[in-house]
Formats: sequence, C-alpha cells, structure tokens
Amino acid sequence: MNDSSRRYLAVLPAACLCACVLHARTFTSKRGDTLDGEIASVGGGVARILTQDKRTVQIPLKDFSDEDMIFIGDWAIEEACKRDGAVKVKVSEQKRDRERTAYAGGSAAWDAYTSVVKRWTGGYKITVENATQVTLSGLTVQYVIFVKFENPQFEGGRRVPPPTYYVGQESISLLKPKELHSFETEKFSLQNVTQTREDRRVDELRGVWLRIYRGEDLIHEEIPNIPETKEKKWPGALKPPSTGADAVKWDGIPDPRA
Repeated sequence: MNDSSRRYLAVLPAACLCACVLHARTFTSKRGDTLDGEIASVGGGVARILTQDKRTVQIPLKDFSDEDMIFIGDWAIEEACKRDGAVKVKVSEQKRDRERTAYAGGSAAWDAYTSVVKRWTGGYKITVENATQVTLSGLTVQYVIFVKFENPQFEGGRRVPPPTYYVGQESISLLKPKELHSFETEKFSLQNVTQTREDRRVDELRGVWLRIYRGEDLIHEEIPNIPETKEKKWPGALKPPSTGADAVKWDGIPDPRA
C-alpha cells in the first residue's frame, strides 16, 4: 500500500474494519500492510477500495499481493462482462488467388465442353483486444470454421464427402489492457468452376464461430448468423481448455493441420 493508505488504515478502529463493510476483503500489500474493504473500481493502473465509512482509497495495482491481483483481475473481468465484454474481437476473411485455368473443348465460347476453374485459398484473421483495465492471462481462443464445398472433394484419388466445418484453437498467454493479439486460422483450398452461364459451382467460407476462455471460464462467444448455427450446437470435437494441452479432439473431423 502507499503511505497515505497505511496512515488511513492506522487510525481506523480495528473492530470496525471487518464489521461494517459488506462483502469486505482483507487486501494485503507486497510489504504486508493490510486494508479491509471492497473494490469500487479498477482503472488507470490503480484499484479504488471502498472502506467501511464509505471513503475510497486509491492504491496502485503494483502494490497488491499476487493473490489480491488474481482477485482484482477476476473482479474486473466480471464487471467488464456485465457491460461490453472482457474482450473485443474482429474477424476478417483472408483470400488469396492461386490460379485460373480455362479448358475449352468445343467451338462455342460457352458450350458444354468449356469450363473455367479458379482456385484460391481462404481463411480468417482473428484479432482479440483486451477491453479490461487489467492484464488477462491464460486465454484460449477456440474456433469452428464453416465451409461450403460445391465442387467434388478427392482424397487419394477417390471422391470423398466434403467436410462442413473445421476446428482449431489459439493460446494467448498474456494480454495487457488495450493490447491486441492477431492470428490467422488455417487456410483451405477452394475453387470456382464455371461450365456454362447457368452452371457455376462456387466453394465458400460460411463463417466462424468463436469461444474465448480465460482458464476454464468462458468469457466471450460470437456465433455467425448462418443456418449451420441455428441449433447452436458447439461441436463435440472442441473441449473446454480445462482438459489440458490436448483439448482439441478431432474425432474424425478433418484436421486442417494435416
């Protein structure tokens, strides 16, 4: 605690410290000084502690014990979630053209033997911003990418049923207030096949469903407004990060890392 906090604490009757503050907590500094109260607000590198006589004591976050910092961080995240959320997320589609090939087999420009194949890779860039006033640690971003394949899919020379989604995750060890963390998901090979003006088969990315955990706690979720998510069933292949490093169980779902 700073000097003003210690002086204030010294003049308070000891019997009043715990009796008069609802939901009081004994906060401890790195130097061992204590103060009973409840958090009023957190911001600007300080915590404002409300004492039993309704005074507010402002204490730098760096002065709190490690245990108190965890408590303050949890409080700040809960308060942020009640308002606009602990994190802000931006999702943008990433597309890169690979090649365009035309196959002509007849005299007319658009006869049944003419096809144009355009291939590209597509995925998403995801940016996570810490919207709280405290450093967030132990974040895990899990995502489900929905893909619509209109063209046949082959594996080992054999035609296989096209997958409808892929799953993945990203770990964020630390994210300071207002700091951004960006990453790109796996890329997928897509194509647009045109044989006639009426016959076009276009693969497309449909959207990405996101869940962000802090430890075991779900603190943010974004669900795309597409038919695939109307039932809001999170794929069983993705387990909460409490299951450890091997949280992603592919269970027959195509692994984009392969």
